[in-house]
Amino acid sequence: MLSMGRGPGRPPEKPAAPGKPAETELLAYLTVRQKQVLKLVSDGMSNKEIGRALYISPSTVNGHLSRIFSVLGVDGRIEAAVMWTRNTRENR
Repeated sequence: MLSMGRGPGRPPEKPAAPGKPAETELLAYLTVRQKQVLKLVSDGMSNKEIGRALYISPSTVNGHLSRIFSVLGVDGRIEAAVMWTRNTRENR
């Protein structure tokens, strides 16, 4: 059987070590655009405001957020924003 591999930008199927991957490792799997969206979420912007700022539609913002939540293993924008704030250098 042929192995397809993970491909770039995808989190590992299973973490190498027992337990959850570190938050910084998970954030590293986000694309540049996903990080831009997440930063604006952490600044308190709505999907409509983020769309205006990045010249994309609110539904595209929603798509980015769905993928962000999946990669980070969170249930919503507040958890994602907290993870971002806790782990970005500009906030230290």
